[in-house]
Amino acid sequence: MTRKKTIGYLISEVEFICLQFRKIIELIALSSLVANKEEYSKQHEKFETHWNARLIFQDLERINSKFYPEPSKQIEKLDNSGKRFFNFEPIKSGYLTKDKAIQIYEKCGGILHADNPFRREKNIKDMYNLFPKWLSEVITLLNHHSIVLHVKNQMIVGLMKAKDDGNPKVFLFEEVDHKEAEELKKKFN
Repeated sequence: MTRKKTIGYLISEVEFICLQFRKIIELIALSSLVANKEEYSKQHEKFETHWNARLIFQDLERINSKFYPEPSKQIEKLDNSGKRFFNFEPIKSGYLTKDKAIQIYEKCGGILHADNPFRREKNIKDMYNLFPKWLSEVITLLNHHSIVLHVKNQMIVGLMKAKDDGNPKVFLFEEVDHKEAEELKKKFN
């Protein structure tokens, strides 16, 4: 997309980039499936053959309405005693929503299929101009996100590039009761 390297034909470049966006959206769907594998496998006997992002999203929504990643920012704060802690601040706009992911998935699929000679011509330049916005939305979604698991007291938080080493990280959070929370506070204070 930076045009530092080019195939030389806009249609080939658009098709290649569309393929990458479809794969990214399929990976979002498949990672959501993995996060909800236990319940999903109960509902779908041959779940290992599923690949269509739109259909996986539909199936997941029936199992866990909160399956789709929720983007956030990690905000460092200080409590009254001066100890630091982190809060997640939800990102409200500028990210790849589930509905937009399905639209992009289908739009890119339309580019990848051979043209019907009786259909109106696709505007490849307009499509190419959408890519930077789509990329920004994908990055905003995945940079720091959480997925609520079907198990109601668990959540996965994913970071695409951790501050400490630049590598992706995944953390499993589990809700604890008040007594457990107090014991954990004592242990880490």
